Amino acid sequence: MAQPTAHVIHGGKQASPNNTWTNFEWEEPKLGKQVHGEITTARAFGTSGNLSSGFWRTGATSPGANSDGSHNLTYSSPLGDETACIIDGSATLTVVSTGAKYQVGPGSIISSPKGLEVYWEIDAPFFKKYWCIWNGTKAADNLPTDLLIGNISDSPDWVDYNFTEPKEGDLVAGELYFIRNGGSTGTMLSGVWRSGKGIAGSDLDDEGTMTTPYTGVLGDETILLLEGEVDVTETDSGKKHSFRAGDAIGLTSVAPALQVDEEAGNDTDVDSSLGSETSSTTSITSSILKYRQENGRTFHAYKDGQYLMPNDEREQDRLDLQHHLFLLTFSDKLYLSPAGQDGHKIHNALDVGTGTGLWATDFADEHPDTSVIGVDLSPIQSSFVPPNLSFQVDDIEEDWTFNVKFDFVYCRMMSGGLADWSGFFKRAYENIVPGGWVEVADILWPMTSDDGTLKEDSATLEWASKIIEGTKLIGRPCDGASKYKEKLGAQGFQNVQEKIFKWPQNTWPKDAKHKELGAWHLENSISALESTSVAVFTRVLGWKKEEVDVLLAKVRRELKDRSIHSYWPIYVVYGQKPEDAGVHASQTSWNWLGKKLF
Repeated sequence: MAQPTAHVIHGGKQASPNNTWTNFEWEEPKLGKQVHGEITTARAFGTSGNLSSGFWRTGATSPGANSDGSHNLTYSSPLGDETACIIDGSATLTVVSTGAKYQVGPGSIISSPKGLEVYWEIDAPFFKKYWCIWNGTKAADNLPTDLLIGNISDSPDWVDYNFTEPKEGDLVAGELYFIRNGGSTGTMLSGVWRSGKGIAGSDLDDEGTMTTPYTGVLGDETILLLEGEVDVTETDSGKKHSFRAGDAIGLTSVAPALQVDEEAGNDTDVDSSLGSETSSTTSITSSILKYRQENGRTFHAYKDGQYLMPNDEREQDRLDLQHHLFLLTFSDKLYLSPAGQDGHKIHNALDVGTGTGLWATDFADEHPDTSVIGVDLSPIQSSFVPPNLSFQVDDIEEDWTFNVKFDFVYCRMMSGGLADWSGFFKRAYENIVPGGWVEVADILWPMTSDDGTLKEDSATLEWASKIIEGTKLIGRPCDGASKYKEKLGAQGFQNVQEKIFKWPQNTWPKDAKHKELGAWHLENSISALESTSVAVFTRVLGWKKEEVDVLLAKVRRELKDRSIHSYWPIYVVYGQKPEDAGVHASQTSWNWLGKKLF
């Protein structure tokens, strides 16, 4: 698998050839299918959510035109939060719910939240806009009820753009102002940035040309170049790009979307899952071995109710399968951090939420001189283990009472298992030797698709949203993997890195590696479907077991459906307790002279 820190540059030209423009068709919730104008796409996907951008135009001969070349349409941004910049033409926009009216023309910047109905009266003879659509996975607490309207010629208070590059550290490059700071479906920032003579820049020559490394530190970024020109070099590949005013640029922060295997068909004859594990320091007593019986499954008795996954033989088999899935994902590597490879020997290692203990066993075999401890709430591990490995039943959320400090702490698939990740990282920091490492591998809920084939009204997303709701109700949310990097850094860890992989839901991808991952994950997730759901739905949400079974039957069918190109993001985050170590961030180098909308 390609490392997901590599950047991909997408380029789109405002004056795109006519054969790249297609009719713009969309489903308006209250009106049904609509066709107005033409569209060309500069980028079709993002790496941290559904992100796309491009150009849209109308004219006398474009679909939906009135006899005089004008257009009248209702548009509610059904595909996600949208920010647009008007390039040509003029229009009157009316917010349907409030009657608020806005006049827009060249240079106008329109930011519309997903689902806000707006009536567009587009003047003849033509109209063109640059658009960027972001459809995140988390609804805002207070949904916007109006448009945000600005103009690129506005004169706000510009501020220096200070940011931190993983390799170079703190830099300043140009200045900016924000138009919007947040979206209705997730984190979306937009604004205007500029560089030039007399403007701040870490590497700015007398002519006003600025050269800067940039890794898209805040996430995927789409750009409309308003003035000037820019040359961009992809550091990893050496590939060069040149853009001029009017061009669109897309910078990804991780790996591109998977390609679909068009020849695979859409039959549903395979199987798939997710999982988690948990931990503290007590001897194995009869109370620990006395499991809880519920809905035909068994659960741990120690700290009863703290962890909602079963521990029976079916679940143990699934955890073993999932271990193989991780090895396949990481090309047979047990971990990705530089632990043990940077001059610091691993004397003591801790596996948090060890489950059946397979990872700890393999790690102990691979490091025979390392003392390895595996902790979990359930004593389900094999007694036939390497002599340098021991298991303990322990609650890792309590004070750690180990009699050693660790060189490496590893934690896998614990989403929904911990109440306080910041507290966990704090305890890890306190129990790791200087120069030691912590690494977390986890799944991000809910699953997603890059091409929209996983519909918002699907049984799968209904099921996932209920799981997220239930885990939040018990104070152990399962949708926090994307925040681990931030939390790790906040506790004092350095050289923090985040890598994102994809587990396809079934065998829909075209390339062999991801197709194999999809086959294994389908088996994993089908096996985990009941174990993930039963306690959350019945114990927390109050559903009847029969109601759960009906929903899960629908979900199983969708999980096997190859026409749904869904996947689960897998996050790997690691960091080092202070002491110098290498950083391996990928970046692009930018030679700027001009102004951009981001």
